Parts: sequence; structure tokens; C-alpha cells
Amino acid sequence: TFRVERSTAAHLVYRVTPAAPPGVDTLEATAELAPPDPEGRWQACLTLWNPGPGFVALYPLHTLRLSVESDPTGATETAGRRLPLDLAPGAPHTECVGLPVRPSGFHVRGEVDGAGHRHRFAVTDGSPPAPLTPEPGR
Repeated sequence: TFRVERSTAAHLVYRVTPAAPPGVDTLEATAELAPPDPEGRWQACLTLWNPGPGFVALYPLHTLRLSVESDPTGATETAGRRLPLDLAPGAPHTECVGLPVRPSGFHVRGEVDGAGHRHRFAVTDGSPPAPLTPEPGR
């Protein structure tokens, strides 16, 4: 891409910059039930995955917020955590939330927020990967 570096009365000076690296919107989200933690709470786990081909930079300090609603009780558990600085192609990042009882199913909704952008996702236990989508107006 071209970016105007400076201008004079007679000239425009451009700088050639490489294409922007893959962003948060290239990540995919999946959810699955994991075995209980040491305290005996079942784990609803969300995995963000980078399908590639490039690194996805998550700096400066992207935050993952998620809300897990479990069936049949309808109980909701929430969590908020910082993400790593980046995800390599094919790399996953998994966060788990403890649930009081083993659910028959669950839904995970949330967002990745950072660097002035917010991307939302919604997945169900065992559903196909879902893309992260930019929130309108941001």
C-alpha cells in the first residue's frame, strides 16, 4: 500500500508499506467440555484458533471476555483474561470456565477487545468453528 509521507508545493512523497498482517477477525472460535478441574468443577472451554497463513498480532493487550450459559440449569459463568501477544499459524489459545455441575450442553458468547476494536463470537459445545466478527460502528 502507499501512504503519503510528506508533500511540498511541487511533490508528494509516498512510502510503500506492506499489507496489514492478519487481524483478530481471522481467528476462529470453538467450544468443548473438558474434564473437571482439581476442585471438581466441570470446564467449559473456548479455543481461539489461527487458521493461518500468517501470525495474528494480539498486541497491544487484547482482552478476552466470555460468558458461558449451561443447559439445563441456565446458570451463567463469566471470565475475562488477557490474550497472548500473538498466535502463530495453526496455534490455539484455550480458556476454560468452571461450571458447578456437568452440563448437558452449553453456549459461549464473548468478545475480544483491544487496540480500539471489538470482535464478537458465539459458539455452542461441539458446533463448527465460528469466525470472530467486528462489532458494527467500531
